[in-house]
Amino acid sequence: VVRAQSPSPPDPAWAALKAGDAEKASRLFRRSLSANPSDPLLLLGSGIAAHMLGNEAQAESALRKSLKIEPRLTPASALLGRIMYDRGELDEAIAIYERALKGVQGEPEMREQLERWQKEAKLHAGFEQGPAQDLGTLPGQVTAGPAPIGRVDGDVQAGVAHHLQ
Repeated sequence: VVRAQSPSPPDPAWAALKAGDAEKASRLFRRSLSANPSDPLLLLGSGIAAHMLGNEAQAESALRKSLKIEPRLTPASALLGRIMYDRGELDEAIAIYERALKGVQGEPEMREQLERWQKEAKLHAGFEQGPAQDLGTLPGQVTAGPAPIGRVDGDVQAGVAHHLQ
């Protein structure tokens, strides 16, 4: 788990993001990234803002860059995995969460989501292999989709707050 090096005054870009002003946050993150393009937390913030604005391609790009620089940045993995899942890329979403959680303690929401996605993947694999002898529980009872993502989803928001401490 990555933490910021030292406490700093509230950043206007993060404040705008927390207030739900994704356009302002996006603009401020872009400005900050022009001076420091390799800052994984700025890339994370930019990715969150892009996601909030519905620009998933930009969000994915920023989140992947942040993870390339800092693979342990779990809030970036949390959001990127959800974006991949929403796009229908279940295997990629699972792989992102597995990498993020490897050797990490805690993160119960991500672990629960990963388990749901793994069950869903098994269910899909079962359908691809043909009819099963015993279907057991109905598909809707086995899986649950991702938690809804509002302004900033709870896992990501909590993770960001944790990393900025």
